[in-house]
Amino acid sequence: MSTTASSPRDAPAPFSGVPDDRNDNRLPDFILRSADLVDFHVHKEILKFASEYFDSMFAFPAGFSSEGDLSRGGLQVLVLPEPSSVWLRLLSLAYPATSADQYTLTAPDLDGFWQVFQAAHKYQFIVVQTLLGTMLDNPLLLRTHPHRIFALARLCDLPHLVTKAALATLAYPLSPGPEEFPEMFLISWATVAKLQSFHHACARNARRIAEYNAGVLDLPCPLREGSKTLLARHTRDESTHLEFVWRVQAGHGMHCGPRADGRRRASPQRACVREWFKSHTARVAERLLLVPAGTTVTAVFTSVPPAECAVIDACAVCARNADRDLETFAAQLKRHVDKANDEIAQATFAEE
Repeated sequence: MSTTASSPRDAPAPFSGVPDDRNDNRLPDFILRSADLVDFHVHKEILKFASEYFDSMFAFPAGFSSEGDLSRGGLQVLVLPEPSSVWLRLLSLAYPATSADQYTLTAPDLDGFWQVFQAAHKYQFIVVQTLLGTMLDNPLLLRTHPHRIFALARLCDLPHLVTKAALATLAYPLSPGPEEFPEMFLISWATVAKLQSFHHACARNARRIAEYNAGVLDLPCPLREGSKTLLARHTRDESTHLEFVWRVQAGHGMHCGPRADGRRRASPQRACVREWFKSHTARVAERLLLVPAGTTVTAVFTSVPPAECAVIDACAVCARNADRDLETFAAQLKRHVDKANDEIAQATFAEE
């Protein structure tokens, strides 16, 4: 059959109208024509089952078309305003799947996701809407594209995923921001400002947690910015109850500290902390101000700079246990930071 620029063309399989393994005994009995003149050969019974819109429409077959009685090859044609890219993805999810890959989103699949979700809502593909929300909650995409997942979750009204994506953005600094993506221009400035405010609140709290454990802050007090978690000083391994090496008092080398510098007497909690640990923790605290995710704690705490390594290696007590204790301490502090961040996220995005 010859075609012109204005002639409809068939959609790819399984919507091409050509029998295949999926529908050789169930020939299409209806055509959906997209805005760009692509014909999807479909089955009324599947559409009725998947879509309340089509279920109602096919109950009154004479009233479905506003374009007149269009037909092709003996099949009725319904012209729709959405492009073929939307209908191909929507119908592929509405029809029985032949591969689990159909339910897995990759980064390129985010292009056009919002338009597919809108169409699923418009035509009442209720199960497909739910499926799209589940597919968007993708651990890999949350790690690599959290800001875009946040925007899509907000547009799709998925409050649980809004909070989850907001937490995932904490693994990235506010500046520079993410690369541009289409959905960032569809959400309100108030939503963007709320996400930025959330990042700042988590950053301040994460730094306070680290500074308190370094001895910079002395008095136990509640964290601010919407968290009910108390500041806690992690002095021991929670599993063995053994004191961390930087708090052990006896046997340290002369360069380990604590340093007597002639200032006013420090509190007992500050006085017992080795100087190398204070310096290292202060560095972690500053990093948390930029990237307040719990993963920052484990990444930075277990990477000790050469200057501190030299001090540790020169001390028989620290050299023996510092690596192990730093790893354990970082895991405990990460849980503390994660808990505080989660509480702030729940308070910030409770109404999203």
